Amino acid sequence: MEQEKIEEIKKKISVLKWDKMRNQINPGKLAQLSALESELRQLEESA
Repeated sequence: MEQEKIEEIKKKISVLKWDKMRNQINPGKLAQLSALESELRQLEESA
């Protein structure tokens, strides 16, 4: 289950990073990206 959640977060991060790369990201999405990255780090550390 943890692994599925990690994969889901990685997918969301890659989509947000793609938007950021194309300069089509708003502050809300940028905050979401940051939150997802920290959540991913925590999950990987506890796994």
